[in-house]
Amino acid sequence: MSYDLTIAKDEKFSTSTSFAGLSAFLRTLGGVKPNGNRGFVFESSRVRHMEIDLEVVNDEGDNIEEAGERLSRDQLY
Repeated sequence: MSYDLTIAKDEKFSTSTSFAGLSAFLRTLGGVKPNGNRGFVFESSRVRHMEIDLEVVNDEGDNIEEAGERLSRDQLY
């Protein structure tokens, strides 16, 4: 079983944060480890884990990244 959750300031995605800042914050959390270039994993036990995938989204919350595409500095901030 899996669930997708989105964390945003509001329904309009009116603010954003830098990948570097969010990545640094996630690294300070207990049990959270990097998992690839843009992801993290939280392992709370041997039988449960949570994958955290960081995405760049548009104003509607739709992912605007293309697989393997490098985003410009403007798109990350």
